[in-house]
Amino acid sequence: MTKISSFKRHWQSRLLSLGFCLAVTLSLLLPAESHAAATLAKNTVSMTLDKTTQVFYLTDTSATSGGKQYYFTSYALSSDGTLGTKLTFLLDTTIPAGTTVKKGKEHSCTISYVNPADGLIYKVDGYSSAKASYTIVMRVCDTSGAPHVEGDYTATLYNSGSKKTLSVSGSFNFTYGENIPEVRTLYEAKKNGSNSSSVPAGGSDISIRDSELTRDTRDKLDFTCRSCNGTGNCRNCGGDGLYYNVYTYKTVKCGICHGTGNCQTCYGTGREAYGHY
Repeated sequence: MTKISSFKRHWQSRLLSLGFCLAVTLSLLLPAESHAAATLAKNTVSMTLDKTTQVFYLTDTSATSGGKQYYFTSYALSSDGTLGTKLTFLLDTTIPAGTTVKKGKEHSCTISYVNPADGLIYKVDGYSSAKASYTIVMRVCDTSGAPHVEGDYTATLYNSGSKKTLSVSGSFNFTYGENIPEVRTLYEAKKNGSNSSSVPAGGSDISIRDSELTRDTRDKLDFTCRSCNGTGNCRNCGGDGLYYNVYTYKTVKCGICHGTGNCQTCYGTGREAYGHY
């Protein structure tokens, strides 16, 4: 009996030791995944769509006239390193840290995304279709200096033209007035695109007069849109499709682009046919 009892104690001790090691291993591994939002790089936002996660980099910020809501505009980078698609948040800094808010009129937040698959703008705000929704967990909301917000979100974004929806989720870490310099440089280059045509290699500047072009050639030429400077965005709402009414203190659909966010001259292409000049 003594040998059997000793044998049982030995294996009980081994199993407890193995259980402890497993618990320690899981405690080291799980936080990196379950608390990914806590380690999100400053001035970035992650978005998971169709099981693919993408990171967007803060490029521009602006405040509403009331000074309580702030726009945070971020861009992803394409595989070739050029400026990719856009993701914009309008966040209400009156939301206390540790609070969870849903779509409604009490705290008006907005999420707007340009889907590269179809070029359409999908969004949600407090006045969106019933098909659109959002849940935002505001983990940090510090307005003692430049407003700083961190949180997690899930949302169903909606495009009113196509009636399509997108289900997205992720985390954000923004500070008002800041940006990622490298991506900001790309953003500025696109925003202030040149209107001049390209020059043939080894050649000098060439001036083309209307009389020297056939109608067929003129129609095929393409130049940067003068209205939006090549961004493809509506000049009134900046491409968000939304406009903050300073009289009603509400975020409403832009009356110029009718919510599409597209420039009304080039229809969002950023290029303008020569004949339009």
